Amino acid sequence: MDELYDSIKNWIDIAGDLWQGTKDLLRGFGTGIVDRAKGLKAQLEIVLAKSTKAQKFS
Repeated sequence: MDELYDSIKNWIDIAGDLWQGTKDLLRGFGTGIVDRAKGLKAQLEIVLAKSTKAQKFS
């Protein structure tokens, strides 16, 4: 009976580890997307600022 209990406990532990790994992977992927979007936003703001400055001097 103890072997059955240990086997079930091990499978539950493995499933928990897989779930945690999946959450970490998705969190990392989401963070990467947000960081990339922030970088693109910063580049766009620079271009818009230069464009606005050029229009003021025209």
